[in-house]
Amino acid sequence: MSAKIIPPSSLQPVPSVSLKLGMALQTPLYDEGGNLLLAKHQVINTPTLLQSLREHPALFTDEASLRETARAVLSSFNEATRRGAPLTKMQELSTQRIMATTPSPEATQQAQLRAEAEAAARRTLPELWTDLESNLGAVLGSIAVGGEAAQKAIKRLEIIEARFVALMQRDREAALFLLFNRSVTHFNGYSTLHSLLCAALAWDAASRLPISDAETVSLVRAALTMNVSIKPLQDLMAGQKNKPTQEQLLAIDAHSRESMRLLHRAGVTDPIWLAVVGQHHDDLPPCPAINDRPTAEKLAKVLQVIDRYSAAMSPRGSRPGRESRHAVKAVIRSPGTADHDEVGLDLMQNLGLFPPGTFVQLKRGDAAVVLRRGLRLNEPVVANVLNRQGEPVLAPRVFSTELPELAVETGLSGSSIRVRLNEEQMLRHQSASRLDVAMN
Repeated sequence: MSAKIIPPSSLQPVPSVSLKLGMALQTPLYDEGGNLLLAKHQVINTPTLLQSLREHPALFTDEASLRETARAVLSSFNEATRRGAPLTKMQELSTQRIMATTPSPEATQQAQLRAEAEAAARRTLPELWTDLESNLGAVLGSIAVGGEAAQKAIKRLEIIEARFVALMQRDREAALFLLFNRSVTHFNGYSTLHSLLCAALAWDAASRLPISDAETVSLVRAALTMNVSIKPLQDLMAGQKNKPTQEQLLAIDAHSRESMRLLHRAGVTDPIWLAVVGQHHDDLPPCPAINDRPTAEKLAKVLQVIDRYSAAMSPRGSRPGRESRHAVKAVIRSPGTADHDEVGLDLMQNLGLFPPGTFVQLKRGDAAVVLRRGLRLNEPVVANVLNRQGEPVLAPRVFSTELPELAVETGLSGSSIRVRLNEEQMLRHQSASRLDVAMN
């Protein structure tokens, strides 16, 4: 709570536009009533704090603090003069003293990263992924608008990408669980969530496929932005019960090139990123070896398979999502050949037949959510969520399905599960199951 410590008659106005993220204030800030808002030397270390200050009708500092700052500036000049410093050096000293509240770009970035790290440490993984999804949705909307808003959005996308990679590196299995489970259980906000899931699968697959670090960056950015031109349409169509109209089908057919055009207009210059977005729905040659393809085509092939795989499991207003084994069948063969698809095969081998976050029916009659892949493709580690009567389980138990009495009978569409999972609880179960394996 602020305290009134200065009479209004002693206040001097401070323009709110002079405040910057990362500032260390050289004079205190007050409101129009003389109430202290920020003390001297306090740092404006979060965007929220900066925004709240700028929303004040007026900001002020006090005359005494201003005089103290002026004396400090004069003292700097006198000391520089006594030492015979050149004029440019004295100007530099003056500027440093007066403008100490204006950080360098590096200091601003460091302050922002520190603030984000401190905030992230207080938040759960589900909360952080929810925030990332919301921020990505806003950025994609701004890119579609065009103009200056789109150019600023591309800059914000760099921050979103950095947060995305940090979350994937922090806990890859938790990320895949959350994104898969959200994708297979509801279709609200489908477009952004689908892009995040595709980016997560692409980032993960790139570590095993012949894809360099630089190519991974372009691939992830393409996954995040591939549907920027039809985001509102995808969200609408995900919930509609009727088949797509002719107009909607035409927009779908054109969206790859239109998304590429919007990104280029917003200032994207990476030719691989643009080409992957432009080609991700093309009829690509059925060559099974992705390493034999040109770079853009190789990455477009990876994204195309991941796109089809994850979209198949997502529900729509017109149909439930497919169970995971059907999604695997849709991508395990290269189109037009009898060969296994290299990307589809990697997805199956890495995730199993039942990816984390999807659901299975057990032979004994209850339903469970997959926590992670087990030793065999069809024997995941699960937590039961519905009993044999289809009622929610209050205290889910974790077990491997490798034992015959606990085996998986079939996969389930997420649309058939009418229970809302406690995500934090499930992530704790997932983490504990990994620890059990490590100790055995």
